Amino acid sequence: MENHPTPTPPSPLQHQPQNPLADIGSDISEVESLLAIAQRPVVKQHLEQYLTVLRTRRESMRPAEPIHRDVVPPNSQIIYSDLKKFAWDQEGDFVEVYVDLENVGSVPQTQIQVSFAQNSVVATVHGLRGQNFRLTLQPLCHPIDPAASFHRIRTNRLYFKLKKAASTPWSSLFQKEDRFAGALKKENYDYSDPGKGLMDLMKNLYESGDDEMKKTIAKAWTESREKPPSFT
Repeated sequence: MENHPTPTPPSPLQHQPQNPLADIGSDISEVESLLAIAQRPVVKQHLEQYLTVLRTRRESMRPAEPIHRDVVPPNSQIIYSDLKKFAWDQEGDFVEVYVDLENVGSVPQTQIQVSFAQNSVVATVHGLRGQNFRLTLQPLCHPIDPAASFHRIRTNRLYFKLKKAASTPWSSLFQKEDRFAGALKKENYDYSDPGKGLMDLMKNLYESGDDEMKKTIAKAWTESREKPPSFT
């Protein structure tokens, strides 16, 4: 009698699905097909329960999708291009500021930051055409109410609406710097000698003044001394 080799049973590993997610997808499709032709309510109920289990298992097997967030690096690592061109207007209790910036509306909201303070507004735009932009408005002509101020982003424009702290017309957007404030500080002069103190005062006014101021000072000295002083 001829002996035949006993066939080796397949390894359990051969029955393991190579793609578990695809395999469970096939099971779901098959159960859905059976559910479509089932007639008995009890059978339908069992199939629906099993289908729910399969779908839940499939969702748990899906790899988690990475969460992408637009992260703004620390300010110390950012190089900004300052926005210096803007327009402003006022209406009632509000001051409106308009800044044209091409395609700013395409930037995600998380990459645009605006900070309102009592005497300033600072706005930054990150990642627009590979650049970062910054707008700094300070010191404002008068205080504003930061909580009641807001901004809007248009396709090609940044729009700011500043709530006035007091219903006072603004003569300009910024506080006007007194060019002669430093020249008038008491500590700049020796008041123990009135003549020397006056000369120092006139000298500082002359050096910090514009052409019109210099002409005025020279004229005053001409009329009082018949010749202008030398400040060089």
